[in-house]
Amino acid sequence: MVETHNPKITCIISIYNVEKYLNECLDSVINQTFRDIEIICINDGSTDNSLKILRKYGELDNRIKIHNQKNSGLSASRNRGIRLSKGECIAFLDGDDVLPLNAYELLYAELNDDVDLVMGDMCRFDSKGTYVSGLHQYLFKKTIKNTNLKRTPELIYNTTSTNMLFKRIIITNNDLYFPESMLYEDIPFTFKAIFNTTNITILNEITYYWRLREINDKPSISQQRLKVENFKDRLKAIKMVDQLYEEYGIDDYELIYNKNFKWVNFDFKLFINKFDEADANYIKSVVPLINEYLENVPSEIFSNLKLFDKIKYKCIRKNHVKLAVIALKIEKKLLNVKNVITS
Repeated sequence: MVETHNPKITCIISIYNVEKYLNECLDSVINQTFRDIEIICINDGSTDNSLKILRKYGELDNRIKIHNQKNSGLSASRNRGIRLSKGECIAFLDGDDVLPLNAYELLYAELNDDVDLVMGDMCRFDSKGTYVSGLHQYLFKKTIKNTNLKRTPELIYNTTSTNMLFKRIIITNNDLYFPESMLYEDIPFTFKAIFNTTNITILNEITYYWRLREINDKPSISQQRLKVENFKDRLKAIKMVDQLYEEYGIDDYELIYNKNFKWVNFDFKLFINKFDEADANYIKSVVPLINEYLENVPSEIFSNLKLFDKIKYKCIRKNHVKLAVIALKIEKKLLNVKNVITS
């Protein structure tokens, strides 16, 4: 009888038209210091040379398994990878991003009988250098071991699945799959994982490089915030998390406050801070949706915002969007002056 070996980690890579970046991505995986990895590559109907590159790497490294499908989206790719995976743990990687060479060694070392989920810090990068991720700076100030959402409410700021290493049982026991046919699928997925994990370790070590597409490149989804459908999907993800809070019966004041504050101080602001670049149709479509949601947000959330954010929200809620845009432009000019002075 032939014994089959199940790898310790399955890395699921979603690939769609990323020929420009794919070599760098794959190099960062196959050269990991942690070697016991199954590499599942889901080619999501690429029309460029991505598949050709995958096949070249598949010939070089037998850990790589290539699966082709018609274009179905990031969630469908990851979900297929989950179903195909055999690893004790599961990690996700996007085909235009890069791992530090010791990423999986660092993450796997923190798993034990009690800890089922480990997450490492993430930074943005482009050809000019690396940058702090605004989303992740709240959580990864220090290493925190054996924690959970109750003890560390800042966990709500890690809504990216790609800097996490999940024990397989967290995904299978809780029927964790990415919602399909929408953007920002990571948000409900990661929240559900965090809700269902008793002990989590947070590492103050960079374990993922998240690419910033540059001017001449096609922008990534997170860089296309002037599309109405993009905002609608973010709002849908937010409401899915709100529903999870209800389903899990979360009534802790601090947890609810932190969730609402994140939506207002981070998620909605990603779009509001683009209003000075938006056309009239975008504003007309997005502002009523923001105001409808904000009707149920406690007033104390707004009182704890920074000055310019208070002004922008007050203007938006009174439908004085032009005044909000003026405040935004002043805020950006002041920030530019500050950067010049401190550079």
